Amino acid sequence: MRLLSRDEAWAYSGRVWAHRSAAELMSCARFERLAAGLAHIGAPVALTLLARNGAADERRHAALCATAAARFGAVAMPTAPAPVWRPLVTADDVLRDAVSFCALSESLNATLMAVSLQRTTDDGLRRLLRALLTDEVQHARLGWAVLNWQASSRSCAFLDPWLLPTLQAAVADELLVAADGADAHNDTPSEAAVALGILSASERLALIVATLRDVVFPGLTQAGIDCDGASAWILGAAAGVG
Repeated sequence: MRLLSRDEAWAYSGRVWAHRSAAELMSCARFERLAAGLAHIGAPVALTLLARNGAADERRHAALCATAAARFGAVAMPTAPAPVWRPLVTADDVLRDAVSFCALSESLNATLMAVSLQRTTDDGLRRLLRALLTDEVQHARLGWAVLNWQASSRSCAFLDPWLLPTLQAAVADELLVAADGADAHNDTPSEAAVALGILSASERLALIVATLRDVVFPGLTQAGIDCDGASAWILGAAAGVG
């Protein structure tokens, strides 16, 4: 088992924050699309406003993450590739996007950031993570609010077959930032890595499993979505890494 040296942890952090900057730019575009979709289907104005605020948050986050990347010697892309997503036209489209992007991905993001915040001893990263975390929690709440709004007037069971592949994609994306290090699934973070809030892939997966089990699946189940297949898959994935 090999521990990351201080220089390796520093360089790894640079790559992580550069990746996050690009991801935040893509999230900005996705929030703009979600806001347009919510307005198109006549969603409550408060939900549309939250999505628009989310786009502004992510644009600000991208700049903060780029600054963090530069501190660690990495260069973030100034713009993201133009997304090729089609507009969200129907209520089904909007609901799928709100659940996958906000209720699922942003809930996972919030958990992982919270643990990184607890771990890091770097004052600059603590300020950054605290600012990001506050907004990520709000973004996750938007997804749950859209789901509750839709579930109050119709069945959401049409999401049953869609959930598993969406979950698999989300988990793969969350593990991407841990897959860049050497033998990331087996490394125990060194003191230098812990100080920068770095989590190994196995740690991230354990946190993902706990968040899905305790937060995401109960919320989806309450809305009438069958989570049995998704639950079995994530438990199997965790067993495979462990």
